[in-house]
Amino acid sequence: MDLKNIRNSLIVGLAQKACSVREIQRLLQYYINVNLSVRQIQRILKHNNLNKRPREESSLHSIALVILEELKGPGSLLGYRAMCNRLRNQHQLTVKRSTVMALLASLDPEGTAQRKIRRLKRRIYRNKGPNFLWHCDGYDKLKPYGLPIHGCIDGYSRKILWLNVSKSNNDPSQVAWYYMNAVQQLSGCPRFLRTDLGTENSTIAFLQPLMQHQLNISGHIYGRSTMNQRIESFWSLLRKQYSEWWINFFKEITMQGCFNTSYNYHIDTARYALAPLIQKQLDTFKSEWNLHYVRKPSMAEAPGGIPNVLYDFPQLKGVDNYACSIPDQTIRSLKDQFTTVPSIVNENYKNLADALVRQYHLPEPLNLTNALELFFSLLELFEQIM
Repeated sequence: MDLKNIRNSLIVGLAQKACSVREIQRLLQYYINVNLSVRQIQRILKHNNLNKRPREESSLHSIALVILEELKGPGSLLGYRAMCNRLRNQHQLTVKRSTVMALLASLDPEGTAQRKIRRLKRRIYRNKGPNFLWHCDGYDKLKPYGLPIHGCIDGYSRKILWLNVSKSNNDPSQVAWYYMNAVQQLSGCPRFLRTDLGTENSTIAFLQPLMQHQLNISGHIYGRSTMNQRIESFWSLLRKQYSEWWINFFKEITMQGCFNTSYNYHIDTARYALAPLIQKQLDTFKSEWNLHYVRKPSMAEAPGGIPNVLYDFPQLKGVDNYACSIPDQTIRSLKDQFTTVPSIVNENYKNLADALVRQYHLPEPLNLTNALELFFSLLELFEQIM
């Protein structure tokens, strides 16, 4: 591959990571010592259909239809900025924030009014650079319905490193799998890892300093959940923009007598029918979060920017990457010894549910409509069997 193709591939890759044209210009100089003008980079992006701002906005009708579809599910919790990002990134629409703001005010006046009265309380926070400190924690708001979530965020860039639903977020070996999977992708571990005092964190509290034994530092920090402010702040946003819809859904069907958390087969049905969709939605939420612009807090030593860019290209902000390099063989060995691949559904239940899906030609949970149809159909079939 010649230098021109390498250059163009790098420009495309950086644009897909949401780097601005000015950032791409600086990174080309940094990585391959190539100087290009802003106009030339813009022409290359346009040739690859990656120009940032197409001139013509998508039709109002098509934008309104997509917003109406989003309002049927967890998308009803999004504000106009987050909705605008979703329309651009997930639905490939060209749309202005002002258009989305006006449509949301018209199509969802009640939701707009509710969002206006909420305020996020921010704390002072300091962090040296990417991979200096990771914050991980479990999210238990959907746990009563058999769908706990576990996540981790890089403190400096605010990049979400993992966000997964599983059968349990209390199993130390499964939490360790999430952690070691992120370490494997990075080929290194963070300088520090902060968790709360739960027993589910015992294995990663052992693995983190074990991989850093040559650095003579204690790389794990225990503390109260209230001190783990980066991930706790993110959980607040996750509830406001996503999980509250599912919480209200389960509360509603529980009150109607359609769902009972004391019945194991009800919990297993929720995991079988809804967990794949929830994981898909969490992946979308994670992707949107990592590609959206985080404003610089007025009372914190943290930069503004796009999490992916802040994390992958710290030189743009004049800081270092604090990851501790770990040999791949060591990572694989520790992952094999101390972790378990997270599961979501009991194997016996899965075999029976698979047979019912084939027999009654039930839909795959590819979208919200199909997932809910599968969920209620399986509940009805199991009621007959029981």
